[in-house]
Amino acid sequence: MTHEVREATEFTFACPLPAGLHARPASLLSEVANRFASDCRLTNLRTGASANAKSVLALIAADVRAGDECAILLRGADEAEARDALRRFVGRELPACDEPSAEIVADARNAALPLSLRAAGVDFHQGLPASRGVGRGKAVIAGGVVLPREFDAETARDARHERARVERATAAVRARIGEMLARGASEAESAILKAHLAMLEDVSFAAKVEELIAGGGAAGRAVAEAGEFFTAVLRRSESAYIRERAADMEDICLQLLEEVCGTSFRTDAVKLTEPATLVAEALAPQQLLALDRSFLKALVLESAGTTSHTVILARSFNVPTLVGVRGATRLLARGREVIVDASRGFAISDPTPEVARFYERESKTLRRREAELTRRAASPATTTDGRVVEVAANVSSAEEARAALARGADGVGLFRTEMLFAGRDSAPTEDEQFETYARAAREAAGRTVIVRALDAGGDKPLSYLNLAHEANPFLGVRGVRAYAGREELLGAHLRAILRASAFGRVWLMIPMVSSLEEVVWFKARLAESCRSRSGSGSTRSARRRRRSRRSRKRFQNSRRARAKSCWLARRRAARSKRWKRCWRARSRAATISRCSIRNSSFSAAGRRARRRRSAS
Repeated sequence: MTHEVREATEFTFACPLPAGLHARPASLLSEVANRFASDCRLTNLRTGASANAKSVLALIAADVRAGDECAILLRGADEAEARDALRRFVGRELPACDEPSAEIVADARNAALPLSLRAAGVDFHQGLPASRGVGRGKAVIAGGVVLPREFDAETARDARHERARVERATAAVRARIGEMLARGASEAESAILKAHLAMLEDVSFAAKVEELIAGGGAAGRAVAEAGEFFTAVLRRSESAYIRERAADMEDICLQLLEEVCGTSFRTDAVKLTEPATLVAEALAPQQLLALDRSFLKALVLESAGTTSHTVILARSFNVPTLVGVRGATRLLARGREVIVDASRGFAISDPTPEVARFYERESKTLRRREAELTRRAASPATTTDGRVVEVAANVSSAEEARAALARGADGVGLFRTEMLFAGRDSAPTEDEQFETYARAAREAAGRTVIVRALDAGGDKPLSYLNLAHEANPFLGVRGVRAYAGREELLGAHLRAILRASAFGRVWLMIPMVSSLEEVVWFKARLAESCRSRSGSGSTRSARRRRRSRRSRKRFQNSRRARAKSCWLARRRAARSKRWKRCWRARSRAATISRCSIRNSSFSAAGRRARRRRSAS
């Protein structure tokens, strides 16, 4: 709830987020503030800390917690428009822009071993369960992210040259994150990558690097010192949630330094080649994303909290994770077998036969339970009065579609295509989009996939669309109305969806329609896209596949028709035979009846004649 403090330039609000204003919501707030030229400052009225609202790092460092009163002050030519947009954001969107992380419901340090393991005298290492489950694999030790300090000998050429080195490094890291977003990241992964992108392009970080370069520092040293400065600011926060964002800052700076210097500073790069339990003091989100998750069976961390971005990702990937395991990198030896029970809160190294048997039995029980749930998931959702209800999934990537369909979804009710377009400097190509939509259609295996055309604008602005500022963007140029003048982008988007429809049952949804004219206009663009694909090889092959499917269907239908006609003929013949048999039976019965009557009459007449003769 917001209210006026000073006319046209200032307003206050109470932070509605349970975890406070951390990286993800801060990046969205700064995105809104950066749309306007006016200076924008946020002040935490509890602590007095003031921050540039256009800087994600400054907003995080303001240490805004749940319920804190904050004031936003605006000065500039467009301060009235900026005030309206920010008030609308903090009042309507901020409360729903971030989901609270799963809470740890019990302290694993108070948990006890199962009775059978306790009787066997099993040695174990306790921790806090951050992502529940049981995983087993050989221990792989990973080094954390530590910013290098060997830049004392680096000499700067001139400020322009050093500034260009930083700009090239920033562009390379931005492109890498954009590629990860374009590969169809999950919702949790996408939110964290966008927060990293916002940190990378943060105005306060850029200003600090520029200040150090202007003072004669080389590019590498400037990036390292700026990273250390903001990492220290985050670690001084009283909020554990904000302190855990320091690892994200170190991760971003390390990527920049590797691009600036052209060398890798990760001395302990991890490559998984067999089922593994990854053990680390701390792990950056990008390190986790770089791993082959098909071999990652469990994660054990010494110092990470339960709300770090790494743990949030592990939870979204269903990787059993323990945190707060003291001395884990020393106690869990490299190459040794480790069982991580992240449901009860402990890890066991070198499991004995008794431990192995216990978890084999538990694994069988879990598999039976999973099989039963899978069996039930495959059956239709039916109400108590016998009505079947379709249950479809809301997804933003092919991976999410596969997971939902594997768990019994009847189809994809909404494929949110805007996630492919967000977090990058230009729209994805037609082939990039096609690969994603086609994978989703193949995963559906005949079930319906409803693809919503790009819904940009409002709370989902795209920088390369250059949408004009509006007082109410949610009801203005958004969805179908944002396509006008961008026919090339729309054409590639529609062609990608049309090509993907050759691999499954794909429907197309038009977003934010407000009139019949918009539907007619959109369908005309769709028809143009169909015609524009008529000469391409990929469309010809798609048409061949469709013709092949149609011919197979006609053949199957003809076989069914022939079978039905044969069945009808046999049925008519059988009915004819039955009728003939019945007719013959009735005729025979009538004849017998007449004969019986005749015979009985003849006998009576004979008796009368004999009586007359005897009487005479």
